[in-house]
Parts: sequence; structure tokens; C-alpha cells
Amino acid sequence: PQNYLAAPDNNWLYGRITRRFQSTISPFPREQILFPGIAVILLAIVGLLAKYRQFTRTYRHQKLSYMVLGSGNTLKNFTILRVAFLVLFVVAVILSFGPSADMFGKHVSLPYAWLYALVPGFKSMRVPDRFGLLAICALTVLGAIGVTYIHTLWICRKGKRHAGRYFIAAIMLGAVIILEYLSLPNPITTYPGTVDSIPPVYQ
Repeated sequence: PQNYLAAPDNNWLYGRITRRFQSTISPFPREQILFPGIAVILLAIVGLLAKYRQFTRTYRHQKLSYMVLGSGNTLKNFTILRVAFLVLFVVAVILSFGPSADMFGKHVSLPYAWLYALVPGFKSMRVPDRFGLLAICALTVLGAIGVTYIHTLWICRKGKRHAGRYFIAAIMLGAVIILEYLSLPNPITTYPGTVDSIPPVYQ
């Protein structure tokens, strides 16, 4: 679980702070850097806690919200969408923990081991941590729902007259997210060998 608190070493905001959460026993520690960022987590929480009635009220009374939410059927699908991506997030996180774990003093098999043994083709997933990327994708969709909810609330309370302020707030939010993911400089390493030594399958 601590891998979800680890950011890349060269991340401007969290690199040094989260270094202690990086794996010290994995031969491929970069595979296990899964910190999604604070902004998207907060937005995802907003998306999960968004009230359906508020969406409906905004949809009915503000014409501009029609551009955001679409038809009434889209409104009804918001709950289904949130539940689906929440389930995807939870399942992906559990699978990212790998085939087993030590819990409460016992060695417990996890769903990854069952799928590995029973589902054809599942063995091609060699690194369980890559399911963490799927979890982050699900979190991103929930965050997008959160942004939509904030947008509808802003329009409902402030009206179109304050669209300029909303535009500035949206740019600031985007800047915060970009700043969270900013990892520079990007390290580049030289391939230790010659072109001829590359295995034929990669050539």
C-alpha cells in the first residue's frame, strides 16, 4: 500500500517528501511509484460525494448546465458511472497488491493469485503494480466528475456573469495538477551495449 504514497525522485513537490515510501526490495522500484497526486484525490472525493439532486436542480434551472451534463439520461447515468469507476478503482488497487500479502500475522492469498491460476492469458500480466495505473485512471474519471459537479454548482450560485472568474479558477486548478506531476529533469541512461547485442525479438 505504501507504493501509492511514493512519487518519482525528480518530482518537484513530492520527490523528497515521499522518498521513504519507495520500495527498497524491488528490483524495479520505478514500477511501484503510484502516487496519483493530492488534487485528483480531492476531486475524486468531491465526485463521489456529489449530490444527484443538486445536479438535477442545476440542470433544470440553468441552461448552461445543459452543455455540461447533456440530456436527462446523462444525469441518471452519473450514479452508475461513479459506482462503476469506484468498483474499478477498488478492484485495481487490490490486484496491484500481487498474489499474496501478510495480514494480521497470516499469509493470505489475494485475488491476483486466483486469476493467475484460473484465467487464460492472465499470466501475461507480469507486474502486479501495473494495475495501479488502472486504479489511477479510474480515479481520474471520478475526479472529472468532481470537476463537473463544481462547475454546475458555480453556475447555479454565481451565474453566467462570473464566467470569467470560473475560467481563471479552472486555469489555476489545471496549473496545480500540472505542478503536482512536474518531474524534471527526466533522467536518461545509455544502453549498456551495442545495437548487435539487442535480442532479435526487440530488434
